[in-house]
Amino acid sequence: MNSLSANSKSHVMPKALLFSLLALSALLLVVAIDSGELEDNGRNEVALLESKRPTGRFLLQRNNPRGYYWWNECYSDNRCRRLYPGPEYRDIRCCWNTRNSLLCIDVGGEDRFNCGRCAQACNWPRSCCGGVCVNLNSNRNNCGRCGNMCGRGDRCIRGMCNYN
Repeated sequence: MNSLSANSKSHVMPKALLFSLLALSALLLVVAIDSGELEDNGRNEVALLESKRPTGRFLLQRNNPRGYYWWNECYSDNRCRRLYPGPEYRDIRCCWNTRNSLLCIDVGGEDRFNCGRCAQACNWPRSCCGGVCVNLNSNRNNCGRCGNMCGRGDRCIRGMCNYN
């Protein structure tokens, strides 16, 4: 009987160690995401969002799998909960989402579902650049991507300046 109980204790110790390592890894990942170390482009993407407030680790993430940002809710007088810093946020407005919740959306940015105003979507092949729907394949001021300007006399063809 002693050999059986000693054998079962040896299996418990590695499981506890494994659980501790997993918990520590998850904590480090959340801290890295919250500090912005893992962001690929250094800014917050705001899209159509869900209305239910998430729980647990999702509250700490800027870009989370549930697509919800707790800091972008609107107050009842159409003011945003979060102060948006810098010029990258051009025109913040309270917009209704698909779940009938008011959320703060930057309609002057590159959100193709709220381009220039709430619920103004850019149809394919257009994209939103500075709150305006443009065709990135042919627009000289936004050739291939927003803000990419072709030189004087150059044309934008297939998203490339002076394509031959």
